[in-house]
Amino acid sequence: MTLPNLRKNLDAEKSVLGAILLDPNLLLEANAVNLSAKDFFYTTHGAIYLAMQELWSEGNPVDTLTVCERANKLHEGTVSLEQLILMFEGVPKVSNIKAYLEIVQECARLRKLTKSGQNLMMSSQEPRATVEEVMADAHRELAEIGTMTDRKIRPLREIVPAVIEHLEIRRKEGRPLGLTTTLPTFDHLTGGVVKGRLYVVAARPAVGKTSLVLNWVNKWNRAKLRVAVFSAEMASSDLVARMLAAEAEIMASRVMNVPHQLDETEAMGLRVAADRLATDHVWVSDSARMTVEEVTGMALEAEKAMGRLDVIVVDYLQLLDAQDSARHRTRAEYVAEITRRLLSLAKSTAPVIAVAQLNRQAGEDEIAMEHSKDSGEIEQAAAVWAGLARKRDSRTDFTLHILKNRNGPVGKIELVFNTKTLEFCEVTDGEDYFR
Repeated sequence: MTLPNLRKNLDAEKSVLGAILLDPNLLLEANAVNLSAKDFFYTTHGAIYLAMQELWSEGNPVDTLTVCERANKLHEGTVSLEQLILMFEGVPKVSNIKAYLEIVQECARLRKLTKSGQNLMMSSQEPRATVEEVMADAHRELAEIGTMTDRKIRPLREIVPAVIEHLEIRRKEGRPLGLTTTLPTFDHLTGGVVKGRLYVVAARPAVGKTSLVLNWVNKWNRAKLRVAVFSAEMASSDLVARMLAAEAEIMASRVMNVPHQLDETEAMGLRVAADRLATDHVWVSDSARMTVEEVTGMALEAEKAMGRLDVIVVDYLQLLDAQDSARHRTRAEYVAEITRRLLSLAKSTAPVIAVAQLNRQAGEDEIAMEHSKDSGEIEQAAAVWAGLARKRDSRTDFTLHILKNRNGPVGKIELVFNTKTLEFCEVTDGEDYFR
């Protein structure tokens, strides 16, 4: 299959290179926007730019002679001195290099989109191709293109005003920095759920970590916040049934297992709860063998559809796949890569709450971060790491151990579990759980 005419701008590429030849310090401008040799359509231009970068990093002069010699080593003698001279003589205006850089990078992104579209067409025609694999490829490539944005370093003068304005708004509203959960002590310790941060809620199997996070989702839905839930473990119908039971205050096991035994009052309660719950504020995916690339792509899709995204929930982290998992030698490396990508998603889109499984070394009521199944990277990347444990010989008494809090104190929160509605509430007996 032949590629169509790819987007390019010869004059912009020559102007970038010519401006740098006139003033090598402009390489700092190019580095600030993460310009790469691959962003140039013409391979000779890419070789010239790479030669400039190498010479600059080595502390050597960057001029027509040195660049010509180095570029020819990189590109088999196809760069001439006359070509470089014409470049710097033809620069319209050196001070406009930012505009030239934007044109070069915009063309590079459009070319990558064109090539991605062709790759998608070819992969979809493979005899053994599946929809899931092709979609995962598409999500991964689009996510990579989406990150080809300017990586600017900014002075505090530009950053401080926005931060102080946000803090002042929160102060006047009497609210923590982030989204509040159903646990006031958690919000007091951590400042709530804040954009840019990865939160880990971990527990052994069947302890209640999903129920705890769903309590938060229910609250955010009532507050009309935009939430994306990715369930790699539980079907969306089961998630919604749990949320309906909590909203209607009906025994969850009756709703999920024996709905035919519900009386008319309970049925009416469910219908009322369904009316409150059925909003466009919460989007749910329960795709089988979900990849972290798919999570990123679907989160961006939900953000576009809703206008914004306030929080992302992943249940649970170790069940996610990675498109390039084959290159990881161990399971720990594989989970570490997924964790890093979720952290990147939290920084670029919305805070991420990742439910995580603890390994069997964790005692029934003993929690430690090193019990994170498959990878220590989970505790490294998390801004907040909270472990949920059921107290020994109890079905309703729990402790949420906040063992890592990058921006505040750690501590523990005593909880009681309502087995009817699957809701957790704080124990308010006046005891101080901070340390």
